[in-house]
Amino acid sequence: MFTAAGAALGSRLSRRTGARLLALLPLAGVWALAAVRLLPLASPAPVGLETPLPWAAAALAAALLPLNLALGALFPALSGEDAAEAGGCYRLEALGAVSAGAAFTFLLAGKASGVSAAFWASAAMAAAASALLRRTAAGESRASLALALSLAFASALSPARRLDDLWWSCRQGGSRRLATIETPYQRLDLGLFQGQRTVYSNGAPAFALDDAEEASSGYRLADLYLSLHPGPGRVLVIGEGEPGLPRRITEYSPRRAVYFLEDEALLGLVARPKPPFEVVAGLDRRWLERSSDSFDLIILDLPPPSSVAGNRFFTEQAFSMARRRLAAGGVFVFRLPSSGEYLAGETARLLSSVHRALERAFGETAILAGDDMVFIAGAVPKPLSLEALAERFSRRAPGRGRKAAFIALNEPFFDAMRQSEQLAALRAADAPANDDSLPAASYLGVRRWADEMGSGGRTLDSLERLLKRLSGHGLSLAAALCLAAALLSWAGRRLGRPQAARHAALGAAMLVSGFAGMAGELALIYAYQSRSGQLYRAVGALFAAYMLGLAAGAWLGARTGLKARGLLGLRAAMIASCGLSAFVCGADSGPAIGAGIFVCALVLGAEFPAALEVYGEGGAGALYAADTMGAALAAFLCGTLLLPLAGARPLLAGMACLHAAAFAALAAALMHRLNSGCD
Repeated sequence: MFTAAGAALGSRLSRRTGARLLALLPLAGVWALAAVRLLPLASPAPVGLETPLPWAAAALAAALLPLNLALGALFPALSGEDAAEAGGCYRLEALGAVSAGAAFTFLLAGKASGVSAAFWASAAMAAAASALLRRTAAGESRASLALALSLAFASALSPARRLDDLWWSCRQGGSRRLATIETPYQRLDLGLFQGQRTVYSNGAPAFALDDAEEASSGYRLADLYLSLHPGPGRVLVIGEGEPGLPRRITEYSPRRAVYFLEDEALLGLVARPKPPFEVVAGLDRRWLERSSDSFDLIILDLPPPSSVAGNRFFTEQAFSMARRRLAAGGVFVFRLPSSGEYLAGETARLLSSVHRALERAFGETAILAGDDMVFIAGAVPKPLSLEALAERFSRRAPGRGRKAAFIALNEPFFDAMRQSEQLAALRAADAPANDDSLPAASYLGVRRWADEMGSGGRTLDSLERLLKRLSGHGLSLAAALCLAAALLSWAGRRLGRPQAARHAALGAAMLVSGFAGMAGELALIYAYQSRSGQLYRAVGALFAAYMLGLAAGAWLGARTGLKARGLLGLRAAMIASCGLSAFVCGADSGPAIGAGIFVCALVLGAEFPAALEVYGEGGAGALYAADTMGAALAAFLCGTLLLPLAGARPLLAGMACLHAAAFAALAAALMHRLNSGCD
């Protein structure tokens, strides 16, 4: 949003002012790096707790405002009014994004601190600005060179470590940091407070290492899970790295055990599972589909779904894969945070969505209701009673008082009235079954988090209700949108303001392009993640494919000299590209999805230089602002709401309708230009 605002303002700036902005840009980058760490420290949240959402959003906005405003203003200020130059800048910007993203994704991620890499990048940015301004603005060039040397010297003093130490001492007061690891997936810290070791993922507590006696600890839950099967000789754990669960399973001496986790680097902070456990890293869900192994017990030990990537192991398709890996009489089990008493609101909807997906995949299921809800599927024990499980446990772990301890620890899960009430709440909740094509649980996880943080829930609720009202009127809305767009453009031309009508139609078309481009990219990347896993480098390659497509499209658009008629042809190609994306969504192939992303971006990139030619003076800032604004809106609406609640293919159909409306508006606004042969 800030970048779009900067682009709108940048059209009024001279090239000299643009040169000064370029020279100062690295300082804005340094401010963003420091402020994003320091501003949340002023949060009113108690030490150790999560920063409230409004405060975190305000801190992030303040950190990014100078940088994004400057970036947006630089584009029109430096490209000027020449369409060829502006198109060249658009192409170079996309190539720069590819280069920087590839360098960090494939070379630096997991090997260098992200903040340190960004400090050095600011120094490199200042050096590049000095070289670019050497002939046109000598004073600004010298200032940039001095800034580059200063930033390089400052970067050598480890500012990232100093910022991290300050942040840790303020937010984790009294806790001593024992170790830190940066991986491509996350930043991990191990802290010690009053004898309790805790692992933090990106600053938030992930799990404790020394709570083996807690009823909800992985160590104690292992007893409950293993008691669900009469003889679990082969065990699969799909987890995030919490060590208590595999440690306790090892004590039962299974014949074979597999630990399937996302980030193997985490095992550098916690004890690596002992034999017979073998570790499979990456959380590529296709491993479940391709493996020929079968297991007596499969335990899903992952955090609740709160993103489309984290959702991939809680869908009907994932549960079906797990069912195929179960041996005869095998049991599948997992738990999610719940409510020990009354189950309602977003918690009930989230658990209901996952429960319905589990029922579709397995048929027979059961729940145990406590502060956490335990879901059981497969060969559910009959009877599922505390006494029967305690008896099974005592035979495997003999010892005085062991059975009584098991009963005391797990008794809250076996309250018959609570189970009946909460099962009824799951049945009554308004939530669809969680599915790869409709990842509703990821949205409901965000809703629950927003409600717990005390902000954002009402806004999301209003948007959800609006989406439900509109969902049954897709064709009518599309037709009305196309007609309204055409009438507005035609009215502007008939009222003697053809230039205003043309500018408005072009701006709206670029807004649609930015929105639809981001929506399509998100839909295809989610399709890949849901099948393959949160594979860092592969997802980085898909982002690179999108930016390369934009760059190649901008080059082709400038080379072919497309104007008004070409704009309409490109808009028709965009409608077709939505169909291509919908087809590619079903492909179980990273290269196929990457090719689909590239082709869609190619068409979008070709539009920018053509639109600049038709727009005339002032087009660079206005069109760039509209394009960026559309992408920002799509990133929020599609990632948070539309993709989880509508699904990828309906979302892409909606984008095709938006392109059709933009086509109608452009056709009406450019009719006179086309008829007069000005193309």
